Amino acid sequence: MLASVVIPVYNTKPDQLEAAFLSACEQTLDPSSYEIIIIDDHSTSQDTLHLLDVIEGQASRCANHVTVKRLAKNTGLVQVRNFGAQIAKGDFLVFLDSDDLVSSDYLLKGLATMMSGEKIGWTYPNVVGFGFEQNFSRAEDFGIRRLFVYNYCATASMFRKKAWESIKGQRDKTVAGGVKWYEDWATYMSLLVKGWYGEPNRSIVFYYRKNIKSMMTRSPELALASRYVHWRTFVCRLPFMAGAKLNYMKARSGSETTTSPLDPRYYSRQALAMLLRQFLKIDTPVARVKTRYLFYAMARPKKLISELVSLRFLPNPCEQYCGLSESINYSSSSFDEIYSKLSALSPASSSVLVGHYWWRAGGAEQVLLDLCGYLKEIQGRELLDIVVLGRGENKYFSEQFSSVSLCAGILEELSTSPIGRIKALWALICIHKPASIIIMSNPHLYCLAPLIKKYFPSVRIVDLLHCTGATGTLSWFDLSNYYKDFIDTRIVISETYKDFMCGRYGVDESKVLVVHNQVKPMRPQSQQAPSKYSRMALGIPDTNLIVGFLGRLDMQKRPDEFLRLVESTQANSGISYLMGGDGELRSTVEKAASQYGSLSYVGNVKDAGGFLSLCDVVVFFSEYEGMPLVALECASLSVPIIAPDIVGFREPIANGEFGMLYPSCYDGTDHTKVKTIIENDLSKLRLLGPNGPSYVQTYHARYSARPGFDQLINSVLFSKPSICASH
Repeated sequence: MLASVVIPVYNTKPDQLEAAFLSACEQTLDPSSYEIIIIDDHSTSQDTLHLLDVIEGQASRCANHVTVKRLAKNTGLVQVRNFGAQIAKGDFLVFLDSDDLVSSDYLLKGLATMMSGEKIGWTYPNVVGFGFEQNFSRAEDFGIRRLFVYNYCATASMFRKKAWESIKGQRDKTVAGGVKWYEDWATYMSLLVKGWYGEPNRSIVFYYRKNIKSMMTRSPELALASRYVHWRTFVCRLPFMAGAKLNYMKARSGSETTTSPLDPRYYSRQALAMLLRQFLKIDTPVARVKTRYLFYAMARPKKLISELVSLRFLPNPCEQYCGLSESINYSSSSFDEIYSKLSALSPASSSVLVGHYWWRAGGAEQVLLDLCGYLKEIQGRELLDIVVLGRGENKYFSEQFSSVSLCAGILEELSTSPIGRIKALWALICIHKPASIIIMSNPHLYCLAPLIKKYFPSVRIVDLLHCTGATGTLSWFDLSNYYKDFIDTRIVISETYKDFMCGRYGVDESKVLVVHNQVKPMRPQSQQAPSKYSRMALGIPDTNLIVGFLGRLDMQKRPDEFLRLVESTQANSGISYLMGGDGELRSTVEKAASQYGSLSYVGNVKDAGGFLSLCDVVVFFSEYEGMPLVALECASLSVPIIAPDIVGFREPIANGEFGMLYPSCYDGTDHTKVKTIIENDLSKLRLLGPNGPSYVQTYHARYSARPGFDQLINSVLFSKPSICASH
């Protein structure tokens, strides 16, 4: 048994008890892997007793393991919880009060967090208050000092049973004047004394029912006295919480050899690590630094170089991108323990796990979304969506992915530790056991590829690569190449990238599949329903040329260069500029729009067709691109484009001839090149626009990718893998 949900009951209203029971029953975790224990603390309400009789009578027909225990006398909440923990068979415990609720993924994602660190004693959720008063409390970052000052951990935290037993359960304490301490708060502090620490889980929610009685339980004076009892009890135990602090630091660093702050070498190693980081740009874990390095640096430089060259623990760039300070130890017993505990929960599935970085609007994301939609609608596959960050420029892609897939996890919400996110993701993989995995810009899945092929050799791993920028000096192509032996197939979004993949990294052509970006059919504005984007609405003269810019307002898209173009043509009253998008540079754009009369900024654009149809030409200044959707949308509307001569634009312009390229220098002068094209080649540019629709229809029309999808699904995702477990 993996988990136990203990529900203490005392004269609870039947409707509230039923709701709490159902929230425990309707979990996404396999019902056979957890139990529900209801303990009646000698209730006197006939309605409550009747509902307990009904639950007990139907327990044998329930998919869950349900047990109802009745106590001969009233013992109180603390004793009921302790009794529940004693009879619980699960390795993890959740104490759910009989009038509260938990989210449907509470156990599954809670287990993923608990599995991410061996010394995590409890994980605490977000809290939603409902009933007499409604509020929301986000799970705070863990901190021992703050936990001593006030309790920020929810009542229904998930506990490791081993940790609970190490403190011999909860204790009820009452001092003079009938002042009681906070038993939940005291439990967390007692766990810290034993070396355990807490980890927030911001993917799960505890629904705490607030009624009039609970709001008035303790007066401010009594609450202050209770806090004093707590502080007085634990202030002398603070030094004994050093073990919890060390275990927490160890988990955060991802190192299994963290040096204790009580060790005199700790401080000298800290100084040496700082020197290595400052002068040699080596981010070395403190515990891995040897004091002898200082002597070598001064007296034996060759020996120091030899030592540094042999540092096998240094992380590769992909591991660094995950925030790891040293390379992953794949032989660590923790990975095997997670597999042993979770892999037997349910049989292997035919689901597809999709792992990307975030829900961000873009061409590659659209390819991934189209593929997910095809797998869901045509193939009937279950899709599990995992992202590193639970945010993006807008909610569109989040909502679209939610419509075709189940959000299996947001890694930043499952763990605050870099290695913890790796282990939490490994736990989710072991639970779901997908048939195939599609990676798109998810470095954590790259790092787990060796483990996946070791423990699940039949799983197919497919990598969707989209551009050569976005990760600093190394691209996603470079990061992916570190795990090339464990990836079955690469998907790229253009023939150019296929040639790049095969030529630079030596990948066999048969293992690279081209799936073009798809765009929805668009019609010119004259054929569309009325749009809010019109010359009259924006105050643009009918005879003026409209130059447009549409995209994220960030440094990749370089809207600042577009603003330079606007500034440089202020003397030309025959040109108007239209700008749309959102992002970190929005305030700069808004300020420029108020300064330049020829510039109209319309904010975030939902009707791309209406916006682009109004433009006579659309310009780009991007630093890098994969296969830009906006350019393809322009082509479908016969709107010519002017773009930098970079990889993402070369192929569509060469094949479609619907625009012009200029040599980009990124030195602040690119706008002058665009200005020259507008002034000298406008008539030629307008003749190129009508070439766009036929190009889009041939290569990028929606659902024209289905043959490629079928090849991917039948020959790659669900066929016998070519990579064996020996890797």
